[in-house]
Amino acid sequence: MASAIVQKIIGGEDAVGELTALLKSKGVQTLADDTLEVLQTQMEDGNKKKADQRKAALTAFSAICEELGQVGEPFTSKLIASVLKLYGDKEKSVREAAEECGPKIVSNLPGYAVKVVVPLLLQSMTTPARPPPSLVPSACSPRWPRTPLSRCPSACLKSCPWCPTL
Repeated sequence: MASAIVQKIIGGEDAVGELTALLKSKGVQTLADDTLEVLQTQMEDGNKKKADQRKAALTAFSAICEELGQVGEPFTSKLIASVLKLYGDKEKSVREAAEECGPKIVSNLPGYAVKVVVPLLLQSMTTPARPPPSLVPSACSPRWPRTPLSRCPSACLKSCPWCPTL
C-alpha cells in the first residue's frame, strides 16, 4: 500500500499527506513492503532528466523520517548513503531537498548509530560529489538534540575533524 502511494509521489502527485496518514495509522508496519527499495532506486537514478523524481523520493523519505521518528531508524538508516550522494546532485532543487532531509535523518539517530554514520560521512567526503555541509555540523554540534557531545563515543570525537572540541 505504501509503495503505491510512494509511486504516486514520484509520479508527480501531491500524496505526501496520504503517506503520513498511512504512517500514523499503521506505523512501521507500513514499510514492510518494498517502499524503501523503491525510494532508494529513485534516489540513485543518475538520469539528469529524472531530477523531479529524485526530489519527490527525498520528499517522501523526509516525511517517513519525520513521522516515524526513532521507531523507524532501523529502516531509514539504510538510505543515509543515498541521501548523502544527493547532496552533490547537479540539480539545485534536489540538493535543497537533500539538505532538508539530512537533518531529519540525523535527528532520529540514537547515539550508538554514530559508528554507522561517521564512516558514511567520511566516505561521502572522498567522493567527487560535494560534502554534505548541513548534515555534518548537526551531527557534531552540541545542539544536536538527541546526542550531545558528552554522550558521543570518544572514538567519534577523535575521528571527526568538524567537532568543535578538537
